[in-house]
Amino acid sequence: ERLDPGVQARERVMLGLRLDEPLPLAGLRPALDAEGLARAEQLGLAVDGGQTLALTRRGRFLGGGVTAEILA
Repeated sequence: ERLDPGVQARERVMLGLRLDEPLPLAGLRPALDAEGLARAEQLGLAVDGGQTLALTRRGRFLGGGVTAEILA
C-alpha cells in the first residue's frame, strides 16, 4: 500500500518516538501539532531539541497518548 507523504510523516513520528534515541525532525515538522508539542513540553513529556524530538521518561511511559497529542 502506497501512503501519501503526510501519512508517511505521521507514521515516522509515531514509530520514531518509541525509540530510545531522539527522532530527527528533518521533514517531519508539518506532521506535528505545534500547540500539542508545546503542551507536552510544558508538562515535561517531550523535549523539542530543534533538530530532534524525544519523549522524556514520563512521556515514554504515557507514550501513545503523548504521541497522539503531538501529531497534527
